Amino acid sequence: MNGAREFSGLRIDGVHGRLYISTGEHARGKTLHIYVLPKDVKFQENKKPELNNAVEVYGILGGQPGWTEFYGWKHKGKWVDEFYLIVSKARAHKEAAKQERDRTLKENALSETKRTKDLLSDY
Repeated sequence: MNGAREFSGLRIDGVHGRLYISTGEHARGKTLHIYVLPKDVKFQENKKPELNNAVEVYGILGGQPGWTEFYGWKHKGKWVDEFYLIVSKARAHKEAAKQERDRTLKENALSETKRTKDLLSDY
């Protein structure tokens, strides 16, 4: 949905310091919720932390949830910069992985071309 779509596919879900980021989707689009966790919050790796005392700082601002909702910052503070740093690192990681995949595909294609040429020239 509007305000969540641009962050989909970055694999940023989870706890980052005191931020908990939760991305998802429903039938009509992507979702994004960001919470600031209390200093003393306890959580287990790969499990959703307890959010009873957390504050949602990014989430649905308006519209009909599940249909026309739009997302944005409910509260602004230092966490905004921290979030965009997380996003920046995730985008850089995603781009590096894409470049590595492209390089591997190119190497494989060149190797296959050479193998085919060698095999056919040896006939």
